[in-house]
Amino acid sequence: MVAKVKQTNPGWLKELAKRYKKGGEVAIGFPAGTDSVGLSYPDGTLVLDVAVWQQYGVPGHIPRRDYMGSGGRAASEKAKPIAVHAVRAINRGKVDIESTLNQMGAVGASEISQAIVMLSDPPNAESTIRAKKSSNPLVDTGLLAGAPTWIIR
Repeated sequence: MVAKVKQTNPGWLKELAKRYKKGGEVAIGFPAGTDSVGLSYPDGTLVLDVAVWQQYGVPGHIPRRDYMGSGGRAASEKAKPIAVHAVRAINRGKVDIESTLNQMGAVGASEISQAIVMLSDPPNAESTIRAKKSSNPLVDTGLLAGAPTWIIR
């Protein structure tokens, strides 16, 4: 017996491939090409420098505080259901991939900001708590917490 397959929607697969090819990738955090890279504190210190120092630590001065890892994990969990629905919507032509990536970027930046605000360990040194009048390690002026963003490349 020979099976015959009749294609009822020729060109659909090529169209679908084009939709996804237009996408690119979303970079979240402090990506090059965004305003967060040039943002600085009143004394001229770049927020990006502080972000790196806090994330990776400065030996003998600042302990490592992995807010990007915890924020990234939280963003990944929140993005899973969005991705499932987005793929279906993109496949049906109801939404484009760029708007989906922007939605994912907003979720990611928000989760990193929240991780900055919520981080409590390792704690500040007593001298730092006295100087800034706060025990929250990554929040002083609010610039760092407000800086995470995203860009589609």
